[in-house]
Amino acid sequence: QKGIAEAFRLQVVTSKDQRSPLKQIGDTSFLHVRDKDLYVVAVTKDNADATAIFEVLYALIKIFKLYFVAFDE
Repeated sequence: QKGIAEAFRLQVVTSKDQRSPLKQIGDTSFLHVRDKDLYVVAVTKDNADATAIFEVLYALIKIFKLYFVAFDE
């Protein structure tokens, strides 16, 4: 949903003091990893296993870096 993505952008991406890779906005949880200026994000409304999600996010970054010449856009 566009509203959820906009909430993430406003509260995480534009925030200068964001330290936690987990952000709860309403009943939605955002788990994110930042690599340079790119955010890789998982979104859930369930009680998901955060460790498994972060493993997948880091694996995606690794795969994208191998597949794409530059992983920055």
